[in-house]
Amino acid sequence: MAKKVCGVTGHRPNSFPWDYANKECDSHQDYLEAMACYIKWFIHKHGYNYFICGGALGVDTDFAEIVIEFRDNVYPEIQLEIAVPCKGQEKNWSPEDKAKYTELLQKADKVTYVSDAYTPDCMQKRNKYMVNNSDVIFAFWNESIKTGGTFNTIEYAKKQNKQIELFILNQYL
Repeated sequence: MAKKVCGVTGHRPNSFPWDYANKECDSHQDYLEAMACYIKWFIHKHGYNYFICGGALGVDTDFAEIVIEFRDNVYPEIQLEIAVPCKGQEKNWSPEDKAKYTELLQKADKVTYVSDAYTPDCMQKRNKYMVNNSDVIFAFWNESIKTGGTFNTIEYAKKQNKQIELFILNQYL
């Protein structure tokens, strides 16, 4: 089976247009449902079988959890790669977030460390790695934010002529 790769980019919790910590709010539930539906659609209808996320809090974590859930319960043929920008990216995270991150790394089929240590551009290198190694990019973006990693990744994906599935987070309000 040929490898068809879907990467993801998106915001960290503080850039969502709703309170990301409130997992029960309708906006958060609608966003997660949309993400799961599109992942399932790309697996079932388009034959995607390999997924890459960056391991950051927010969209990356949500994406990884959904892919793992699908792999473990519905689609055993799919794989998850976590492309980590640098070793120790989680060092300033809360104990709960560190535990979740460690669990996701353990459950991933592959973990790629783009840099051995933090550098000012390691996040950008990670994002380019994901785009360069993907056929399609899912982008979960708060369209009012026209700077930063998610915006830059979308712009880079456009320059690389990648298919982009754009999800405007504000639509879930």
